[in-house]
Amino acid sequence: MSKVVFKDIVKMYGDFTAVHGANLEIEDGEFMVLVGPSGCGKTTLLRMVAGLEEITNGEMYIGERLVNEISPKDRDIAMVFQNYALYPHMDVYNNMAFGLKLRKSPKAEIDKRVNEAAELLDLTDRLKHKPRQLSGGQRQRVALGRAIVRNPQVFLFDEPLSNLDAKLRVHMRAELQILHRRLQTTTIYVTHDQVEAMTLGSRVAVMSAGHLRQVDTPQNLYDNPRNKFVAGFIGSPSMNFINVTVVSKGEGIQLVSESFSVTVPNNKVDYLKGHIDRQIILGIRPENFSLDHGSSSESFIHAKVGVLEPLGDELIVYGEADGQEVVASLDPREKVTPEQSVRLAVDMQHMHAFDPDTEESLLIREEAIATA
Repeated sequence: MSKVVFKDIVKMYGDFTAVHGANLEIEDGEFMVLVGPSGCGKTTLLRMVAGLEEITNGEMYIGERLVNEISPKDRDIAMVFQNYALYPHMDVYNNMAFGLKLRKSPKAEIDKRVNEAAELLDLTDRLKHKPRQLSGGQRQRVALGRAIVRNPQVFLFDEPLSNLDAKLRVHMRAELQILHRRLQTTTIYVTHDQVEAMTLGSRVAVMSAGHLRQVDTPQNLYDNPRNKFVAGFIGSPSMNFINVTVVSKGEGIQLVSESFSVTVPNNKVDYLKGHIDRQIILGIRPENFSLDHGSSSESFIHAKVGVLEPLGDELIVYGEADGQEVVASLDPREKVTPEQSVRLAVDMQHMHAFDPDTEESLLIREEAIATA
């Protein structure tokens, strides 16, 4: 078993708390991504798994072993770093074999493991090359190969693709997915890039300010964020947050701002009945807007267009509604110009709502949050 368990993990540097009581269970063979902005504690958490940072409080398990006091070399993990950490004077073969040689593994076993990893990573014809003779993607494969040959219980990745160009990152993401399907090794992957997180992770743990904000599948993070931070961090462009007042209208509810009102769908009314005449934060993703051409839609927002970003497959419109920024992703063939006043129809079936004080979602039942 190579399950990894965090129990109330705390990391402090003097009076500063970098990680606040993290609880997380990573299943055997799972690909778990830790994602969040710089300084949120994700790399610190990864380094505690590796044994490179001491745990201030709490318990860390790898498999059945409590590893708090176990040295990094005895934890049966392999780590791949952002900067590859290859030995420049060694060729690819010896870079990949280095850890096995330190363990004094038999030469025949080293040959077997290195050649198998090289074939898996398409490096067979590069085994005699030095790192300086390789491309960035090939160097990253060598770093992966060095981890693979050790056949560890857990792979740890610390932003391994951040030094690659955009096209190569896409290619390497696909290779990592294929590699994980073949090896089925428990993997913990740290990144600040939400696209990497969403495309690679079986589950994704979103962090901010040392707290685990939500752990879920990529699709659930997108569809059902439990708080404003996760809602704003997942998705690009980011979700729109608009201050509105909850108003009762007959059997239904409307969300009202200075110049517009939108109607809450019937299946979401019960969630907001306790907030009548209170201000809340309405969340709308850019792709849930469309340009209103005088349809009978009950829900639309008046906005003044500012900047346009035509991207070929979509038109990103940055505008303003009641002094609040609004970003919409529209059909790229829509005729929109800067300074134009437009009506943006809102797909309220995909609305989100957040408490302005706690920033927690108002559309997720408390019991669902407690059991998740």
